[in-house]
Amino acid sequence: MATLATVRTARSLQVVGIVTLFAPLLVEWWKLVSEADRVSYTILVPFLAAGLAWRRRSDESMGATADVGPNWPTILLLLLATTVLAVGSLAAIFTLSIAAFPLTIAAWVGATGGVAALRRYAAPLVLFQGMVPPPLPLFDWAVPQLVKASGAAAVGMLKPFDTGASWIGNELTYQEWTLVVAEACSGSGALLIYWVLILFLGGLFRLRVPLTLAFLAFAVPFTLFINGVRIALTALILDLWGRPAVTGVGHEILGQLVVILGAGLLAYLMDVVVQRGKKRSDGSRAPGINVSTHFPRFQEIYTLGVTKIP
Repeated sequence: MATLATVRTARSLQVVGIVTLFAPLLVEWWKLVSEADRVSYTILVPFLAAGLAWRRRSDESMGATADVGPNWPTILLLLLATTVLAVGSLAAIFTLSIAAFPLTIAAWVGATGGVAALRRYAAPLVLFQGMVPPPLPLFDWAVPQLVKASGAAAVGMLKPFDTGASWIGNELTYQEWTLVVAEACSGSGALLIYWVLILFLGGLFRLRVPLTLAFLAFAVPFTLFINGVRIALTALILDLWGRPAVTGVGHEILGQLVVILGAGLLAYLMDVVVQRGKKRSDGSRAPGINVSTHFPRFQEIYTLGVTKIP
């Protein structure tokens, strides 16, 4: 019978083998996400997923795990990873090719721990898929829509200060100023960050899947509101202190500050919704559902983890 140390060594070598197999793709992934601001958030995803997995490792309520070998979920995951890698390589679609890596890790979890392990580590495995950057064609379609919607939200906020405020194309007119909103300020990066944050908190506090999906849907209008606030504040600062105040470092600081405050507000709203749901359940105390208990720890993780926000 294999000892625990032998099993751990074997599993470690298996992970090393998987990482080695995908090393060229991972190097290319690192170059992409470290240079492109709007997908730089993906750098944090593996660490967040690892943190969730670490918290789940001793969760007996999720079922025991063992070296049970391949099973149907594992086989399907492995077939999916192989298909995605083959199609991505043949079609030269990087996002498809790199998507095979987290799928392969999921298959490895199923192979070493069975269905129980897949169930236990479902949240971190889903979050781990977030390391895959969205396809550029999707970005190209979504960005103009986000710019337009964010501009409309900003105009609504500025109307009390200037009834003549308007939005045409990607230009905001406020007072005697015309503010051109670039695609980099569309809020697409913030939306992706908020989605990752919701998945992380949903897994950390064991939210039900429907509630997590509802928060993911809510993140879209929430991002439009936050980005509208960012654009409106830029216009107000421009009118008060002139062009130097909204260019260069000032512009970057304002953008990052608004996105970080938005993340804090989103986490607070999740806390409120979860606590109200808990009260409606007649005082039932599901394990791990108390967001307030862990919220200070989340604040520490988020403060230390976020280093660059598009």
